Amino acid sequence: PEYDALNRKLNSEAMTLLRNSQNLIPITHLNKGRIAVVSVGNDTESVFQKTITLYADNVGRFDDSNPLPSLLDTLKHYDKIILAVHSGKAEHRARIGRICQTGKAIVACFLSPYQMNRLSHELTHCKTLLLAYENTSLAQEYAAQALFGGYAIKGKLPVSLEGSFKLEEGIYIPKCRLGYAIPESVDMDSRILSAVDSIITQGIKEEAFPGCQLLIARQGTVVWNKAYGYFDYETHRHAVATNDLYDLASVSKATGTLPAIMKAYDNGRIDLNKPMSKYFAPLRNTDKKSLTIKEALLHETGMPASLQMTSVIIDPNSFTKPLIKRRKSSIYSIQIGNNAFANRNAQLRKDLLSSRKSDRFPMRIAQNLYGSKSLPDTLINRIIECKLRPSKRYLYSCLNFVLLKETVESATGIAMDKYLQQNIYGPLGMQTTGYRPLDRFPTERIAPTECDNFYRKQQLIGYVHDETACFFGGVQGNAGLFSNANDLAKLCQMWLNKGTYGNERILSPKTVELFLTEKSSTSRRGLGFDKPDMENPEKSPTAIEASASTIGHLGFTGTCFWIDPEQELIYIFLCNRVYPSRTHGALSQLNIRPELFSTIYRSIKNHSK
Repeated sequence: PEYDALNRKLNSEAMTLLRNSQNLIPITHLNKGRIAVVSVGNDTESVFQKTITLYADNVGRFDDSNPLPSLLDTLKHYDKIILAVHSGKAEHRARIGRICQTGKAIVACFLSPYQMNRLSHELTHCKTLLLAYENTSLAQEYAAQALFGGYAIKGKLPVSLEGSFKLEEGIYIPKCRLGYAIPESVDMDSRILSAVDSIITQGIKEEAFPGCQLLIARQGTVVWNKAYGYFDYETHRHAVATNDLYDLASVSKATGTLPAIMKAYDNGRIDLNKPMSKYFAPLRNTDKKSLTIKEALLHETGMPASLQMTSVIIDPNSFTKPLIKRRKSSIYSIQIGNNAFANRNAQLRKDLLSSRKSDRFPMRIAQNLYGSKSLPDTLINRIIECKLRPSKRYLYSCLNFVLLKETVESATGIAMDKYLQQNIYGPLGMQTTGYRPLDRFPTERIAPTECDNFYRKQQLIGYVHDETACFFGGVQGNAGLFSNANDLAKLCQMWLNKGTYGNERILSPKTVELFLTEKSSTSRRGLGFDKPDMENPEKSPTAIEASASTIGHLGFTGTCFWIDPEQELIYIFLCNRVYPSRTHGALSQLNIRPELFSTIYRSIKNHSK
């Protein structure tokens, strides 16, 4: 590994930027405009192309198999063209020259300086020129990272070239995004870290989850981004890939609602110490009129833990009470939890839900299930009517984040999913993260969760597992986000960077500092984040090695993320442990998430707790 790390360092420091017209490198504003990647002299999917997808997932890809006239016509619809030059042969020069003449070409040249001399005429019109020196896998990997700011570009020409490029010439570009390397590059030991493979393999064997994604980053560099297992236990039709999507469950609170609150606070749209009723009018004439945004973030409002969905959407006239019993029988045959079986005769309310879409039932809840226009208001009203506990002592509550979502939407005047896309996910290049993933991705890329035989009567794929979020239409403050680990790492790194990423200012340093450091005086919770339990380490959701400044969150579907600012460390684990049933408890019984985190700490050289 040490030799591999040295080889990688040599490749990264060799990259030489010779031209950077209009400061196109690093490539920024990934949410604005379309990017095409054109390979010349390479007909197969290259390491260069694959690495680019870590930064921009939805690029157009073209190679020598695309006839030049039709290719040029297609490229008119793209705003930036990344041209990978793998060959300087005569049969490729015309193609290179014509693409450069579009005036949109960002060229990465995988040739020696002497070979590149032959292309001096063709490369005249390119806006940006990066010299990678050779056509190896590592050169391609680091060239792609260089274009997007994964590390600092600081190479200098070892010789003079024909034209205007002289000896020792090279433009310096600082690092601004996550890079990708191996553990040794950031003082971690890959031999120790490889134990995570065994932990995950054992988890799959014990059916704690059928598959997962694990990402580890330190000091701004991703050193582990792997996928394991399959989407299910039975068919093994789909091996998990790193760009697949998982239902984040309550991780949505800290990676969806919380960033929206942070941005609204940053823009002066909300005051954390003001009541939510100042912004969300339906709370004003209720017993919840004085509940503040800060109290909701800390789970110190006195709100109950959740909404009893059965009392809202189940038709009480469709079954003979009780609805749920502790023992299974011919009537109570639908298991909905440990020692909980529902009456199979229970039906959904027909005034709120329908199997067919119509003007009255426009909101898609699940496959062949649609909600009425009045359903969201019905649910909100039921939440507002919930009885507060006598004390505001800490109690984790999904309803706090439902009210926070309504608060941020009222304060900004924008739906929260759109607000996040415009202000957080888009600028960060988080192209898979979002609510209602079936609007953008095929089911083949989304991990299945529970087979819901009670409410939705189907295998859930692409519809949020959490019932509250689902019956709100898939966008809610307590759950609803889908993403992959690589995308979430960008958000985490932005926080570590004190609000910047990809040369864009997402949040102010002051706002980031406040939210990452504020902590409840009566519980382990932070402002929207969960934190280690330093007084009772054996009950902590993190590793015992985690510092007090660590922030993150767990998700019911088996997900988690943790950020330790002291170590500049990011740990993300995504799985679908609720497949095929939420009663699968092996993930917690085996203590897999904390054990993975502890292994990561043990792999850090010279780390001691």
